[in-house]
Amino acid sequence: MDAGSALMIMTLGAGNGDQVTVESDDEAALSTVADLVAKDLDA
Repeated sequence: MDAGSALMIMTLGAGNGDQVTVESDDEAALSTVADLVAKDLDA
């Protein structure tokens, strides 16, 4: 899936325990996504 926006990533439908690979040439974007995942926003 080409996730051109944060909304596309949020609506991916990945469940708890699913493995998702995020790739980007933009290190800042990767860091932002990693920080959001680390926050466990569903908790």
